[in-house]
Amino acid sequence: MMTTALQPEFPAEPPILLPLRLDTQAYGPASLSDATLQDIGRLRYAVWRNLGMRMDGARWTGAWVEVADRQAWHWVSRDAGETVGASRTALHIRLDHASNPEAFAGLAHDFPGPVAVMSHLVVDPRYRRQGIAGRLAALQLDHARAMGARSVAIDTPTLHAEHFERLGFRAVGVPRRNPRCAAMRWVTMGMWL
Repeated sequence: MMTTALQPEFPAEPPILLPLRLDTQAYGPASLSDATLQDIGRLRYAVWRNLGMRMDGARWTGAWVEVADRQAWHWVSRDAGETVGASRTALHIRLDHASNPEAFAGLAHDFPGPVAVMSHLVVDPRYRRQGIAGRLAALQLDHARAMGARSVAIDTPTLHAEHFERLGFRAVGVPRRNPRCAAMRWVTMGMWL
């Protein structure tokens, strides 16, 4: 069986430095256009492929778009019209109703409902370390509170756990391998509102 090396989706360029003219918009299930969803999906695909995520299967051909995207809220940051950051939040009665319930199975902590599940937070590597992820996560948390969530859950690579701890999350699961990304360990984190 022959394997091929992953080719980076992003050129090896220096990061883009401030000042940015970021425009961040929220999209609910009724306002999310197909074009915006495809922009989000292309950014996810490129970022996650660079991180070593397995992109096998016909549904991952250049854009990572899921059925659950249509029932969720999305935040998109753009610089001069280019999508450079995105995140998703879905509100569920119970955590086991999330689009990825296997990530939350067997947790010793209770997540009272409604529970907001934050996921799919990605930032173009050229725009990292400029507060975009923090801004997107803060908007997601504000929205969760406004929608009446009593708890918030996120399943994230452990290398991002410190970022979410600064926002008030705490680890509630044991770090584990993700079958799609063997190079990274993932951890479930939670916040009670």
